[in-house]
Amino acid sequence: MNGGTDLTFHCPTCDESMDVNAPMREALLEHGCVVCGTTVPRSAFSSASSPGADGDGEA
Repeated sequence: MNGGTDLTFHCPTCDESMDVNAPMREALLEHGCVVCGTTVPRSAFSSASSPGADGDGEA
């Protein structure tokens, strides 16, 4: 089981951002953003190539 955070999610509606793993990405795509409930497009995910790359320190 892969528990790593290999993706970064950024909601285009509420601006929430968090590192997620593949199963969480699938849950977000199926159920929407956990903060605002909007439908999540596949384009809301990017590779989390370097930890803390966005500099906001949120998890």
